[in-house]
Amino acid sequence: MKKSAKITQIIVRIGYLGLTASLFVFPYMLHSISSGFGTAPNNIWLLVPFYFVVPAGYAALVCIDKIMKNVINENIFDNQITKLLKIISWCCIYAGVVGTLSFLIVFVLHEYMMIYVLLLAFGEMFMALICHVLKSCFESGNALKQENDLTI
Repeated sequence: MKKSAKITQIIVRIGYLGLTASLFVFPYMLHSISSGFGTAPNNIWLLVPFYFVVPAGYAALVCIDKIMKNVINENIFDNQITKLLKIISWCCIYAGVVGTLSFLIVFVLHEYMMIYVLLLAFGEMFMALICHVLKSCFESGNALKQENDLTI
């Protein structure tokens, strides 16, 4: 378990760099894609919801990093993990709402449907649900651990 947690922590830390790089790379990529199609709608509007979601992405990465640190230190039944999972869940909900709203606004204003934005938003909402279930499991486990600690 420790080995998997360390690998996950390394990937999360690479994710910090990837998210930071995407702040600079995405505008260039979208400009290249838009200019390559000639009559295609301007995809620069995608940057607005992306930049709104980036802080939530950083917050979720920080929380995952802290959870992995607890797992490596074998401090699994800790109230901090449930708080971190709750934060990750809210970050996913926020990202899903931003994605859904951006899909709807673009669809209504430009009559242009980018289904992958909506699918991404649904995926973010699904991750929020998973994090919420995990948080509830950790809360139950933490309550059982505290109960056992009192009986010994």
